[in-house]
Amino acid sequence: MNHQIKSNPMLNDFSENSQDEERHEPKKQAHLKLVSSSKPKLLIIDDDPDFLNLLQCGLEEQFECIMAENGYAGLELFKTQAPDLILTDISMPKMDGIEFLNHMKQFHETSIIVVSGYDFSPDSYEQNIIEMEAVEQVSKPIDMGNIIYTIKKVLKLK
Repeated sequence: MNHQIKSNPMLNDFSENSQDEERHEPKKQAHLKLVSSSKPKLLIIDDDPDFLNLLQCGLEEQFECIMAENGYAGLELFKTQAPDLILTDISMPKMDGIEFLNHMKQFHETSIIVVSGYDFSPDSYEQNIIEMEAVEQVSKPIDMGNIIYTIKKVLKLK
């Protein structure tokens, strides 16, 4: 049986006796481009499982979605998952969105969007939300196109 080993042209660039070196020509460098396939990670906090499902279905094509059912669970997930952006409701059991925002004030590098059915008029939660450094506010019921636009704007992905 006669086996023949074929030479790999890419390996020749690294051979001590390559023809390029003999002619003193510069070697061609192989350039590798690393492509990141990871999606921006969103932490979505809401006590309504139907709303969480709606957001996950609408966002999962463009974003990695992590879900939490209240602010306390969201805070625990934030510590372990390092999301790029957080979307949170206001009215939730165990730890509401205002308390969650208060805890998050120390983490300035993570942007937060408040998504709530509450009125964002000046007499409502708006002042608390601004003081707690949420960057955007979106009212429920949401328009999926609007929420995607808002997320991309905050993440600067446009």
